[in-house]
Amino acid sequence: MNSNNIKHRLLGWIIDLSCGNIFLLCFIVILIFCAPTWIRSYTIRHSKMNLKRRARLINKFDLVERSALPSVQPSYGDLLKRLHDQKQQLEQFPRVLPPMQALSATQPAIS
Repeated sequence: MNSNNIKHRLLGWIIDLSCGNIFLLCFIVILIFCAPTWIRSYTIRHSKMNLKRRARLINKFDLVERSALPSVQPSYGDLLKRLHDQKQQLEQFPRVLPPMQALSATQPAIS
């Protein structure tokens, strides 16, 4: 092999590698800009497919779809009665407070 042949091969390798690098760079840039749109469309398509599958299964097995609200509403009557009873007990509880002079005499004055 003569030096001209080696130069041509090296030049070919350099051109091929630079073209490959440019191609990879363009691919990465396209991927960065288009990936959010592709991911969004995939998730929308996937959720629609899941909803269709769920509807088909519900229709196939004649299932009743459960509502998001609980079927039995909680009863607060007992809690309200207990709260009312406790409030009455507190109102009837004797309020015995020591006289104000006794409090001030036992506590040191803040200076």
